[in-house]
Amino acid sequence: MINRQAGTRGLSAGDWTRLKRIQGATPVPTTAVSQSISVSIPGNAPPTNSAGATAFVLACIDPRYASALEAFLAEELSQPGFFTYDLFILAGASLGGTLTGPGTPNGPPNTNNLCTVVSPSPSNNWRSTLLDHIQAAITLHDVSTFYVIDHLDCGAFKVCDNAGDDLIPGPHEDQYNALKAIIDAALFYPNGGGAKIAGSTIFPTWTGLYFDIPVNSLTSLRDYPTNTAQQVEVFPPNSSAKVLVLGCIDPRFNAALSAFLVDYKEVQFIYDLFILAGASLGVNQSYNTDGTLRANATTGTAYPNNSLAPNPGRSGVGPLGRHWGPTFFDHLSIARLLHNITQVWVFDHLDCGAYKLIKLNNGQTPLVLPPDNDIQPHITEIVKLQDRINAYTSTTDYLNNAPTTLGFKGFVMDMTGNITKVVDSVPGSAEQINFGSSRIRNPSSDYTDMVARRSADFVTQSQNTSSLTPSLTVTRICSCTSTPLRTRLANCVFCKNGF
Repeated sequence: MINRQAGTRGLSAGDWTRLKRIQGATPVPTTAVSQSISVSIPGNAPPTNSAGATAFVLACIDPRYASALEAFLAEELSQPGFFTYDLFILAGASLGGTLTGPGTPNGPPNTNNLCTVVSPSPSNNWRSTLLDHIQAAITLHDVSTFYVIDHLDCGAFKVCDNAGDDLIPGPHEDQYNALKAIIDAALFYPNGGGAKIAGSTIFPTWTGLYFDIPVNSLTSLRDYPTNTAQQVEVFPPNSSAKVLVLGCIDPRFNAALSAFLVDYKEVQFIYDLFILAGASLGVNQSYNTDGTLRANATTGTAYPNNSLAPNPGRSGVGPLGRHWGPTFFDHLSIARLLHNITQVWVFDHLDCGAYKLIKLNNGQTPLVLPPDNDIQPHITEIVKLQDRINAYTSTTDYLNNAPTTLGFKGFVMDMTGNITKVVDSVPGSAEQINFGSSRIRNPSSDYTDMVARRSADFVTQSQNTSSLTPSLTVTRICSCTSTPLRTRLANCVFCKNGF
């Protein structure tokens, strides 16, 4: 069991960022810091998008727990250079996965799977979108374990499950067990093809967890059914949201996106994260050219070569995707209602499996997937989504959010982790993000990050003026180690058992 301790005094955003970066591993010899530094993230080109991911993770959109969630996943399910899990988000996590349509809750627990936070048409949006992404994760990444991470004091449970102040884990465990029963009984195409099999066969291992009510700057991550604390994570203060971030489910780019969101000063700890395969395209492919929702099991008019839409289609796993767009817009409305977000940021990436399956292939049979190495198709989809969002927010929505125009930024990540801003609500030309500028701190290479995390210190770069040879300076901020290095006890706000 990993326990973290953090000071209860107020910390700056930089302090919290540093805490996130140094949470983690075991010490390494200080002589290992002589390697050079690269400024690209995640440091090495990601593997192909069919690389195994290990786990499917379902979590909640609530921004207050974003820091703790990312820290846990980075330690539990990461490997050097990339993360090995597919992360999917629904409001309420386990509860969101059971919802099938709008209506009055019948709880606790919610036994009719209806709630007013789900839009009235079409029905079954949330659960269908979840099942579609589970199928995509199985087919592309061969996931075999399932994690559900809830949290107490959840707005979705308060609204949909008659949970009152939502201070006890009982309703969450009920919904976790209900969701597990749904997934166990659902049928999925296995990785490698063949006839559908039960989810209970694909996912023999389940882990159900929830974040407890925070105490000062800490929140405990506990398990079902024992409620035993597995980890203690930092809980940043004043963590309200102003940005809804839409990213892709591809696990290769989780490291780059997480690093960007942590380091970018305008969004640090204040974003709602939502995930769809293909990001911008994942929303757009649900609609016809005229903006109407396409029929189920059909490609619609906008993407006639969509290999995921027909049943089973040339991809062999359809029909998928019809409910993704409506589910995104539900979460946009929820983010506005609960968290008062004022902007939407969209992160596409190159070498995207969804783009190859939905937009870029030429309709050949058998299916032949082209490369996705051109940024322009992504710009086209991001601009299309921006227009669609502006149209959606121009009128009062189903949750009675008033008409507005949200700020919008669109980004595309390449195969080395570089991120280019291609669309901005403020008119201007496309620009590439320059790490190390006044707005974005310079991220280090995989190797340097590893050393920083494992030594619970921060690493700075200096240069000897006589030899012009760069070197690294290690400064420890804790007395958690027995190594004879100078410490600053007054600044020791973090310590890990066994360090």
